[in-house]
Amino acid sequence: MSFAPAVIAAATSGVGVEPGAYWVFAPGAEYGPAKCWPAERYAELARSLFAAHGQPVLLLGSGKEAALCEIIAAAAPGACRVLAGKTSLQARWP
Repeated sequence: MSFAPAVIAAATSGVGVEPGAYWVFAPGAEYGPAKCWPAERYAELARSLFAAHGQPVLLLGSGKEAALCEIIAAAAPGACRVLAGKTSLQARWP
């Protein structure tokens, strides 16, 4: 599926990033943490990517993953933006 440039611009400007100038992590798991990568590893990778490229890491997930995303963001100061529980996959475009 492709989106019109105006839709992409609206979505990215809504979270303060430029189209294509960010990384995305979805660190949660629907059925518990057994198959999750440790938060420290996500934070380490986020710090590394941000240092190397200067692009933020967007942390996505449901409200259930928001606390995990906050832990990751706290361990990678300035590198992450927590969007977990604040965004939706629901279509909001024509």
